[in-house]
Amino acid sequence: SITVTPVGATIAAPAEAVAGSTIEVGWTGPDNRNDYIGIGRADAESSERWENFTYTREGSPLKLLIPTQPGDYVIRYILDQDRVTIVETPIRVTAATASITAPAEAAAGATIEVGWTGPDYRSDYIGIGRADAESSERWENFTYTETGSPLSLLVPTRPGAYVIRYFMDQDRVALAEAPLTVTEVTATLTAPETAAAGGTIEVGWTGPDYRNDYIGIGRAGAERSEQWERFSYTSGGSPVSLQLPETPGAYVIRYFMDQDRAAIGEVPITLE
Repeated sequence: SITVTPVGATIAAPAEAVAGSTIEVGWTGPDNRNDYIGIGRADAESSERWENFTYTREGSPLKLLIPTQPGDYVIRYILDQDRVTIVETPIRVTAATASITAPAEAAAGATIEVGWTGPDYRSDYIGIGRADAESSERWENFTYTETGSPLSLLVPTRPGAYVIRYFMDQDRVALAEAPLTVTEVTATLTAPETAAAGGTIEVGWTGPDYRNDYIGIGRAGAERSEQWERFSYTSGGSPVSLQLPETPGAYVIRYFMDQDRAAIGEVPITLE
């Protein structure tokens, strides 16, 4: 026979913390293999008792990530075997706040400056997405807050109603948002109607000249990357020298934004 005696533990933690923050938790206990300190809602049951946790093998004190939703929580010392809680202490989680300062309107494909305040937790970011987007589509483009305020944010290429949001990396919770109207951007091209296949022509252009924008030529009706068999970057100024494909036929010269390879202007050309 063997007598099994109770095992004791203690937890030392703050009574209150901001949502999404990381706190230090002191503890004493058996430190059995894979024991851990977990945090979950005060009324949670089963595995929901630990939304986040840290193994006791990390030592005391250890770091514990606070959940993103405000409310009443409990920090528990949990034995890995049978998930038995041997001590617990309450903690109040308060809301994290943020703010965003951005222009009300921007041209498609442009880069804007966004000012922000917020917790700046590890891997938090400012993202932009369609006003009616859900889930991961809420951020078509983003920049990490660790770059400071203001930060540079790339505007999507499709015009329409968008929202700029401050996201906590944990659970992708949006703490603040600001609307942005994205306006259409256009380009014009000037090129000969016909040219010799395999030759080189000069193409005049106007357009936004964003970083790595280019003038490309591809078969009429071509899709995806086949739209540009040859190309020249707009950074060289207007006009650009464009080498032509060697196969005669009907082609199209297009102005491409580097982001999304969006074509915003085109003219036809026949190669003879």
